[in-house]
Amino acid sequence: MKAEYVNPFISATADVVKQMAQLDVKRGQIGLKKVLLPSYEVVIRIDVVGDLQGSVVYSMAEDVAKRIASSMMMGMPVSELDDLAKSAVNELANMITGNAASKLNTLGITVDITPPSMNIGRMSVPLANAPALVIPMLVLPQGTIEVNVTFKGD
Repeated sequence: MKAEYVNPFISATADVVKQMAQLDVKRGQIGLKKVLLPSYEVVIRIDVVGDLQGSVVYSMAEDVAKRIASSMMMGMPVSELDDLAKSAVNELANMITGNAASKLNTLGITVDITPPSMNIGRMSVPLANAPALVIPMLVLPQGTIEVNVTFKGD
């Protein structure tokens, strides 16, 4: 997968999380999975259409999602992933992907994104039958957001 397709998602994750949740982000070791199978139980999928066709899947542990939602809501305690907390985490993923799409558009790669779709619970069925680039983004001190990127034909 071309770096020009991936780098916008790395920088967008760091920028948006810093802006929306006031948290620092560091990129972990990038890897490759043969199929897109999220590692954690909170999964948010956003499809990319246009010059690139594929999916971006954000995966995080439920306690990480609660802590990030709390940070986004100015420290309001989040003891469960209720509708408000889910909305916050979905919006974070939507903003990251939208920001990355804007960065791709400035490179002349025209894309659009679909609304986010959240699933809670371990995924037992792959979301795509294509290799996925896995980018662990370490949100300090909350935990890891795993960013899985897969594009058809790349």
